[in-house]
Amino acid sequence: MRDKSNIHVLNGSATEVHGADDPTGMEMFNNTTLFKGPWLVLFDNSYPTGEEWNLYKINIDPGQNNNIAC
Repeated sequence: MRDKSNIHVLNGSATEVHGADDPTGMEMFNNTTLFKGPWLVLFDNSYPTGEEWNLYKINIDPGQNNNIAC
């Protein structure tokens, strides 16, 4: 497994932290997103039910208009 530290980018020994197909996630305001390759899965806590999962293929739908999880 490759070291995921930013230090390698900062000292010039690497050009990226994550590989092109490594999953990358983030959370903000109880909404969670996971990116992997062209895929984006989003848990959107703002829906009236309190939970809504969305799946997008962002290379063909960058505006996230077509939730293919439905």
